[in-house]
Amino acid sequence: MQYNEILARRIVAEVARSSVDGGTLQPVMLHEVARRLKIDEASAEAAMYRAVAERWLIIEGTSLYRIRLTAAAAVRRDMWRLGLLAFPPLWAFPYRRPALADPC
Repeated sequence: MQYNEILARRIVAEVARSSVDGGTLQPVMLHEVARRLKIDEASAEAAMYRAVAERWLIIEGTSLYRIRLTAAAAVRRDMWRLGLLAFPPLWAFPYRRPALADPC
């Protein structure tokens, strides 16, 4: 696995965790994600292009740095969170399934 692919997976996983606002996908700024992951901006930009090529992310608007999950990536994320997928999406490899709220 190449370094750009590893960074792309980390960025997509962070976008998936931080872009959900009331069930809708909100675009996030790449430099904010890179700062949270402690990645320099040049590496983050290269990884972003890799994630776009893999169809995990979409560049939103005219700015190259507003990104969000594709619809297919969001569906896979939601199915995994609900327990409908046995394995997480490939880009979410290092992360664990979030605990569901106890109905009691």
